[in-house]
Amino acid sequence: MSRRKLAAFCSLLLVLELAAAAFGPYGYYIDEPYYLACAHRLAWGYVDHPPLSLFILRATTALLGHSVLAIRLPAALAGAATAFVTGSMARELGGGRFAQLTAAACPIVGPGYLILFGFFSMNAFEVLAWATVAYLLILALAAQARGPATRPFVLLGIVLGAAALNKHTSVLYLGALSFGLLLSGARGVLRTKGPWLALGLTVLILLPNLLWEGMHDFISFEFYRAQASRNVDTPVLLGLLNQVLFIGPAALPLALLGLWFFLSSAAGARYRVFGLSFLLLLVCLLALRSSRPDRIAGAYPVLLAAGAVVLEQFTQASRRWLRTALALALVVFGASFMPLALPILPPPMAAGYAQALGVVPRIERDAAALPEWLAERLGWPELTAAVAGVASDLPPQQQRRALVLAASYDVAGAVELFGPAHGLQRVISPHNSYYLWGAELLAREPIDVVIAIGVPESLLAQHFRDVRRVGHHRCEICLGGASDLSIFVARNPTSPFSDLWVALRRIK
Repeated sequence: MSRRKLAAFCSLLLVLELAAAAFGPYGYYIDEPYYLACAHRLAWGYVDHPPLSLFILRATTALLGHSVLAIRLPAALAGAATAFVTGSMARELGGGRFAQLTAAACPIVGPGYLILFGFFSMNAFEVLAWATVAYLLILALAAQARGPATRPFVLLGIVLGAAALNKHTSVLYLGALSFGLLLSGARGVLRTKGPWLALGLTVLILLPNLLWEGMHDFISFEFYRAQASRNVDTPVLLGLLNQVLFIGPAALPLALLGLWFFLSSAAGARYRVFGLSFLLLLVCLLALRSSRPDRIAGAYPVLLAAGAVVLEQFTQASRRWLRTALALALVVFGASFMPLALPILPPPMAAGYAQALGVVPRIERDAAALPEWLAERLGWPELTAAVAGVASDLPPQQQRRALVLAASYDVAGAVELFGPAHGLQRVISPHNSYYLWGAELLAREPIDVVIAIGVPESLLAQHFRDVRRVGHHRCEICLGGASDLSIFVARNPTSPFSDLWVALRRIK
């Protein structure tokens, strides 16, 4: 099958994601306004992530603007590219037309992949990066079998470096692959210079971010230590079920066949590293009882590619009905989950459909009627309008001096994005990277009037003489900061604002 035809097939994912973004009844996802704020303040690092994805977002907004459709284009492209790389891996492993199309179809219809590629975040690029690393390692190991090879490892090092500069957890994939190489028959490759050249390039590309971390006391490590508290404790069996729901039930046989191919078949012996590394990642995820099935999403494409090749070979002469059955299963299950994975149904209808399917997983918050990845797209403009209404009621002199203080980065990002249209120009938050930015602002300007959102009244009373609850925003179907918040106006500070700032500091 030609690469052009494969790319045309994979573009279906791009069309699905962009159509949902353009015509769906939802707005910005909870993290997207924050990422726009990060892209507005380009740096070599941030509290909760490295900078590569924000460079991409900055370039996107410079060319296309800040609309929902514009900022979701890079994630949708990453999804289509992931499908293409998955199909290309099937081709490299000996698969024909059926194997390539089947492997590429899995990210296109997989519920978890449709969700991840449906909004801007570094997670979309991480999946693509891990899949590309696997593809390049297949090429490198195949080339090494023919003789010493350096070029594939150079490309591998560049992609690994970009992956780490996009998200630090990509280092875990590097560690898992190293573990797999050590325990597999391919360990001999470690005696050549190729892998070490790849490792050197990875460190070199990541170096600017490491220097930034050093200048900021490695603050990201504090963020990573706090991440466990955000997840819902998940038993092992439920964790396995979440993995099946993420890739899609119809893709499970392919993943299992791929795992068998890498661990047990003679044809897959050269590439045993992928089976061993996946098992390590899965065991770690289940042992940590993480409620985030997407943590190892990037490790599946190589399994799906190998599984598609095994199925194609198994049905070469007979049993071709299995191909039809799998194709129908992919279409049926994909179509069944698509109304929830993509933001296309109105919230009440989506909530009813989720309840009917019994698919309302708890990821980082308590379960709600609407799945978290949909509920967190609601309420942000309305919340900002409520804050603007409070600001407009202040005396003119206080309006000019007032500073919006948001307890969390999501609220701060929303107010920063939507606030200028309402006359709100200054917003700070003690949460994640906003904490660093706010500290810089506080060093320049005195603060005496604050519009506080989500900040405990008792804490405000310790630092201001006049604290009044002037508003409340509630959204029954929302999650995150937009769901239930009190709004206060605090005047006449009794202590330096820096004291309150330190008390509110939140890195998680």
